[in-house]
Amino acid sequence: EVQKRLFPEIKKFEKFVYAKNIPARDVSGDYYDIIEINENEFYFTLADVSGKGVRSGMLMAKASSVFRTLANLSLPLEKIVYIVNNEIVEAKFKGMFITAVFGKMNVLNGEIEIINAGHESIMLFDESKNFEFIKSDLPPIGIIKYPTEKMVKKRNLNIKDKTFVVYTDGVTEGYLKNGKELGVEGVKKIISNINEINPKNIINNIVDNLNFDQVKLRDDITCLCIKINNSNH
Repeated sequence: EVQKRLFPEIKKFEKFVYAKNIPARDVSGDYYDIIEINENEFYFTLADVSGKGVRSGMLMAKASSVFRTLANLSLPLEKIVYIVNNEIVEAKFKGMFITAVFGKMNVLNGEIEIINAGHESIMLFDESKNFEFIKSDLPPIGIIKYPTEKMVKKRNLNIKDKTFVVYTDGVTEGYLKNGKELGVEGVKKIISNINEINPKNIINNIVDNLNFDQVKLRDDITCLCIKINNSNH
């Protein structure tokens, strides 16, 4: 219950973003958040803590509270990631780290800032379902202390009329009904078979392919999808 409160009320943002978390155990090591700055600008994150159980949950709670506090101050994205990383290093959760994607988006013009810290590649595709991937530029959060903010590498994209999908490795390493791993190609295949492309549809299709048997979930499944188009306003 406490952990559920860490997740945002996704219904508020459903027009342009949708996300879901299915924990494999009682405590999820995955997390996502969306923070509204004004009616057009939002911060978001999706993260996966190494390890399982209570310590993972504690580390995630710390990271999420620092991120939320700084995002509510509207700090630059690089500064937020710099502080989150160094706070987690200081917290000394021995041997534990967090892979994460951090972003700031403008739903009016489709501009998006992205920082990928050791996480799975971000998936982007256009209306013709041409896929591209944004790889990580940084080590995971909590591994090394950043001496300066300049260490934090940010990418600027415009995703108007594109769809942005980010997920934890519980998705790509999840089992399908036939016993095979889904993999990145499997995610692409699921998306290619969807007629009506919207965030809720995409997330539900991915999750439905994996969440058919709770016993077979070997890792938390978490994914977040953003689609910005002219009808968002």
